[in-house]
Amino acid sequence: MVRSTKILTGMGLAAFVLAGCVGQQLQMAKETTPGGGPFDKALYAQYLRLAQMEYNESDYTDSDTFADRAMTSAGGTPPGPEAVDARNIPPEHVGELKSALRQLNEVLDVGSVRFPKTAAKAQAAFDCWMQEQEENLQPEDIAKCKSDFNSALNALKRALAPQPKAKKKAAAPAPAPLKKYENYTVMFDHDSAAITNGEAKTVNKAVLSVDTTAAKTVIISGFADRSGNAAYNMVLSGKRANAVAALLDDNSSSDLGGHMQVKVYGEKNNKVLTADGKREPKNRRVKIEIIR
Repeated sequence: MVRSTKILTGMGLAAFVLAGCVGQQLQMAKETTPGGGPFDKALYAQYLRLAQMEYNESDYTDSDTFADRAMTSAGGTPPGPEAVDARNIPPEHVGELKSALRQLNEVLDVGSVRFPKTAAKAQAAFDCWMQEQEENLQPEDIAKCKSDFNSALNALKRALAPQPKAKKKAAAPAPAPLKKYENYTVMFDHDSAAITNGEAKTVNKAVLSVDTTAAKTVIISGFADRSGNAAYNMVLSGKRANAVAALLDDNSSSDLGGHMQVKVYGEKNNKVLTADGKREPKNRRVKIEIIR
């Protein structure tokens, strides 16, 4: 009995040690300094985000998988998207995923060079879709990864599509003045600078406009309602504007350095005029102006 107990104790200890090793790749990936080119660095960031998401859900095995992919990308030798046969995908979804992978591979080589951020987002979103589809437990997560993939893939296809040749003209027209191409408004909760999932979709729409229309200038303007004092509202509206600017820049394949302007208005220039101290949802906003 004593010998059996020792054997069981030893087996239990070994299992504990092995379990303790699972999930450790995330920390190693976080401590890795990304190298390589723009695509390598962008893919590192995307896989690191997926590794953190799976770790937060206690899925340490997939967290390790994504963390390993992040570190490989950081080393300048990024992995390709996962093969469909690499995971145990439900048969009814295999054809759809293989078609998606084929479309991704058709644009990935050129896209990773010309539009590295968008290409990295498409590849990581595909792997995310694969991982969630294999689990087949969380329909919302499957739909989110699939939607992110399709958005990034379509943006990449549009950006890489041949542009029609301009017709020759007898005389070049005078330069047209800059004009606003599109405006987007991101709304915020009371006393918050956090971008909700719903409003993040608005930012992603703006990203697609920036990446597909050769935007020259992007103006980000932050506002607050009059429920706090003026000084506090000025700071809060600045946080909102910077949050939107950061999300837009992170997801855009365009180099926005020097082309993005962040403006802060606090409780000035409210969309809806109110008395001081009154809350007004329509005034808690950030406006994105895309100019070409």
